[in-house]
Amino acid sequence: MADNVVSSLLTYLAGLLVENSSLLHGVEDQIKSLHRELNLINIFLKNSEGKRNEHELVKEVVRQIRDIAHEVEDVIDTFILNVAEQRNRKRNVMGKMIHSIKHAITVHDVAKKIEALNKEIDQIYANRNRYGIERAEASVDAAAEEALHKRRREVEEEDVVGFVKDSLTLVKQLTEGSPKLDVIPIIGMGGLGKTTLARKIYKDNHVKSYFNYRAWVYVSHDFQLRDLLLKMCKSVMPDFEFKMPKTNALTWTVEDKGEGPSQTIRTLAKVDEDGYKSRILDEMREDALQIRTLEDMSEDELKERLFRFLRGKRYLVVMDDIWAVEVWDQVRAIFPDNLNGSRILITSRIKEVASHASLTLPYFLQCLSREESWELFNKKVFRGDDCPSELKNLGRQIAERCHGLPLSIVVLGGLLARKGKTQRMWSKLIGHVNWYLTQATTICKDILALSYIHLPRHLKRCFLYFGIYPEGFEIPVRQLFQLWMAEGFIQQTGNRDLEDVAEDYLEDLIDRSLIQVASRRTDGGAKTCRIHDLLRDLCISEGKEEKFFEVRTDVNFSYTNKSRRLSIQGGIFQYISSNPSDSCARSLLCFGHDSGDCDLKLWKWIDKNFKLVRVLNFERADVYYIPADVGKYIHLRYLKISCALIITFPPSIENLMNLETLDLRGTRLKHLPEGIFNLQRLRNLYLSRPLPLPKPSDRDFKPLWNLQVLSTVSFDSENVYLIADGKLPKLRKLGLCFQSDEGVSNAVDVLASLHHLRHLQTLKIMNCSEVLILPNSFPLTISKITLRRVPGLDVSGGMTVLGNLPNLRVLKVISCDLRSLDVTAGSFPQLEVLILEGLSIWEWIPGKGAMPGLKHLVLQSCSYWGPSFPGELWNLTALRNVKVLGSSLFLETWFQELQMKLGFTLSIESHPRC
Repeated sequence: MADNVVSSLLTYLAGLLVENSSLLHGVEDQIKSLHRELNLINIFLKNSEGKRNEHELVKEVVRQIRDIAHEVEDVIDTFILNVAEQRNRKRNVMGKMIHSIKHAITVHDVAKKIEALNKEIDQIYANRNRYGIERAEASVDAAAEEALHKRRREVEEEDVVGFVKDSLTLVKQLTEGSPKLDVIPIIGMGGLGKTTLARKIYKDNHVKSYFNYRAWVYVSHDFQLRDLLLKMCKSVMPDFEFKMPKTNALTWTVEDKGEGPSQTIRTLAKVDEDGYKSRILDEMREDALQIRTLEDMSEDELKERLFRFLRGKRYLVVMDDIWAVEVWDQVRAIFPDNLNGSRILITSRIKEVASHASLTLPYFLQCLSREESWELFNKKVFRGDDCPSELKNLGRQIAERCHGLPLSIVVLGGLLARKGKTQRMWSKLIGHVNWYLTQATTICKDILALSYIHLPRHLKRCFLYFGIYPEGFEIPVRQLFQLWMAEGFIQQTGNRDLEDVAEDYLEDLIDRSLIQVASRRTDGGAKTCRIHDLLRDLCISEGKEEKFFEVRTDVNFSYTNKSRRLSIQGGIFQYISSNPSDSCARSLLCFGHDSGDCDLKLWKWIDKNFKLVRVLNFERADVYYIPADVGKYIHLRYLKISCALIITFPPSIENLMNLETLDLRGTRLKHLPEGIFNLQRLRNLYLSRPLPLPKPSDRDFKPLWNLQVLSTVSFDSENVYLIADGKLPKLRKLGLCFQSDEGVSNAVDVLASLHHLRHLQTLKIMNCSEVLILPNSFPLTISKITLRRVPGLDVSGGMTVLGNLPNLRVLKVISCDLRSLDVTAGSFPQLEVLILEGLSIWEWIPGKGAMPGLKHLVLQSCSYWGPSFPGELWNLTALRNVKVLGSSLFLETWFQELQMKLGFTLSIESHPRC
């Protein structure tokens, strides 16, 4: 983690030197020198990464570097804060002179501090050879990891429960289907039972009889190819194949020409019966004594030996616990395709491994059901005896707290089997299940920690950040991305947008079975996600160790004052009362509620402890007002407040020069301050109710080059020029609402100006009081449109306009006056999702070839009054899923008939309107 801290600091310093050099006047040279020293230290940290788990001296040095990096960041940010505060004050001549003197003293003090920190860093780098680190090595010793694997097997396989359906499915895949060689991957998080399931299948009688030869090899993260090949040879070959005579002319003739020894001797002996026979027999005896073992062979010889042995045979090879695609790349050539139904079964935590090795869809292993969890728990604790009736309810609760993870159930069951089985003890345990499972001495923590240890550097902080959220919290993905960016976790990759890079990071964590998708957007991307409780506890443990963050709850309010992030998940007022002292935290996330009014104390406490704050996330906290001087938190990058009592935002917002996300959904703001246009770094602006954008007094202000999300606002004739004049050039998502007192001509002017937004992807239009004619000049980049309470789409040709958008993939039409769904021929060429809600449809006229790629259709609270549904819908061959929610009985019946014809998935919730 220290390397990530230093990398972020390097990026931050480089940005300061380029973009805000005026704020660094007087210390610029010292910061440049510091940047050079930190670059050297960063190289050292990369090379030390593999030895941190093995050498305490290295771990201690890394901790020192991390603390120094934090101190550097604090010194520089404090200096910038002081400079900014002085510049914002209005002074007379005497005040300016005093300011100059104070500034000179501040510059001198800061320069000395930076030079002192520079010396510390220089000393650590000068002594780097003492730590014995010259190159990066594996982060976990291979032997230790294999020993951990054996411990896990002993724990998991003692009582196999569940996997009945899983094993039947996989045995069928192994023994049936195409005769071509096939690779079948089993994917799932650590501790889910992938190895146990694979072992159960491997030992299945049908599998044993079907395959002539079977081999099981454990791969591990730090595999050596030669060792892997040796394991495979010893597993697949009988004893007589373990030896091979040394290669010479005689043995080559016997083996490769296919001639038996007797025939060879007779042939050679004919040359000179008396002279050669005795010598040849002596050579054969000598060869018999000079046995060459597998350990003597090279990698290429082992590969050849395996390939030759497997050729023509029906075989099953299980490769357990593959961590990287490179493993498969190095061994794939040794498996001949004999066209006889041979199979490779692999287990992995990483989806990329599966997709790389096989065209077959991976088998994603799921958690145990409640009943399976209870059965496994019962077996482990009572060893075949019945659970006493007075413990059944408590036992079921404990088993459920393991959330279907077999490894945790087995570990916990083993613990309880050795302790007293009493109601008192089990009642105490219920609230502390995760604590027992994540203690340093338990195999459960070790197994789960492997996934974290083997993460790429850039993903480690992103993964740990999930521990900041409360247990069971469904995390909005977009919010998560914005927090990652505010924290500096997302690395710029070429010209790609940071949100897109963040999405790649999340998908990587999902593919590594560390994060679960809770819900998906209409376009298929993750909308919300969650983390397993045990993995969350691992994040909290590692986060505290690394001073990355701490979590405080109602039962645990003490704080070390050293962590860089603080997550309060209890009463805020109680926490403030217990922790009035200074803090090193740069991010404050509050998820708790307070019944009393603690606003004044909260902001005073923030002012005292969080002057350098970067993230303020009042997710559920009742923050009733925003202080007038909120603009003094110039390092603030992310601000979320959702209290409905907030109706104004102070003008000092214009000083928040680093603000990237302002999320005010849930508030009741009446207007936005004009200073919003000064926020050059602003990327996302969310409002809970439509607000008119302020009218800038100066039309020549700089464009908001970074603004990408603006939702939900209203434009009028006085500020529509903001779009036309290119003041919002990079906008990707726009939510528009037209007030009832605005004429339709104004709405048309606003919509007509949207063609200037050349990066717009998502558009939402709401609340038109009159028939709205959609312009033909919508940006061609739009992929998602939502229309809510927009009348006259059928009579104004609105559906024709929408159907001509070449990249439109998602269309939502909600509570609109759309009686005739007239879709012209060939329109909506890329549409994949169509959602119709609250409509009363009289006719549906789909033209020939319209919506050819439609996959998902949702009709919610809709009624249909036409004589029959159009037959053209039967030709939508791409249709995969239809949801009919609370709609008319006619629609339900019609789509049931269509389902039988096309075979798509139909979901119906019957609450018909008519």
